[in-house]
Amino acid sequence: MSSKKSLNVLNCRDALAHEMGAGASREAGTRVRGFSCASRTDSSGNSGHCRKSQHATARAQSAFTLIELLAVIGVIALLAALIVPLTALAVKNMKLAKAGVELRDVETVIKNYKETKGFYPPDNPNSIATNQLFYELNGSIFDADAKAYRPMYDTNIAITSAAITTEFGVGVEGFVNSSQSLAENPVYTHNFTQKQTIDEPNGSGFKLLVCTVHSADGNLQTWHYNSTNPTNSPTSFDLWVDLVIRGKSNRICNWSTKPIIL
Repeated sequence: MSSKKSLNVLNCRDALAHEMGAGASREAGTRVRGFSCASRTDSSGNSGHCRKSQHATARAQSAFTLIELLAVIGVIALLAALIVPLTALAVKNMKLAKAGVELRDVETVIKNYKETKGFYPPDNPNSIATNQLFYELNGSIFDADAKAYRPMYDTNIAITSAAITTEFGVGVEGFVNSSQSLAENPVYTHNFTQKQTIDEPNGSGFKLLVCTVHSADGNLQTWHYNSTNPTNSPTSFDLWVDLVIRGKSNRICNWSTKPIIL
């Protein structure tokens, strides 16, 4: 009988030791995984404290540190510092290239005028910037009855010799490239787009030939023209426009293949 009681005591002791060992193993396993579960587990086997610890760890792993954030901002600022000047330079080169194309186009029209009439269009001796180049290249019809010139872009307009002299000054009394009757067209005519001309700022109603590239002040600049006494192209004519881009004045002209910085 005593041997049976001893056996039962040993069995209970082993069971208790086994249970305590299993509990310690579970606690150790939980700590190995980075948690410490002080409360009882729920039906799913996870304690409230464990879940909170897991969420906090996930947030810490996914968040940027201050140093990482500053590094990203620094890289963005560096890229912006490199890209912005390159973009501005590309815009400037694009504008200068467009002005160069327009220069060659107007130059070609002037040369065609000479081939047709035997001489270059007359300039304005009073002003190289405010000139009658547009009317000479576009052509006009002389209305003897009205004693006026009717430009080809709109023959309903009648421009008297007095108005021409008032606009362009003494010595310019009419347009050379003009027919002598309403029954015929001028010997040479060229149609410009509406963007290639502006109305004279003084409100006179006259049109001036311009480069369509805007200068820094937002205004369009007229084509300067000199055929009476050209200093840069003495055997033909001087044609140019000055454009202010990025704080510098660039001269686009027919005596240089590249813009001249003034």
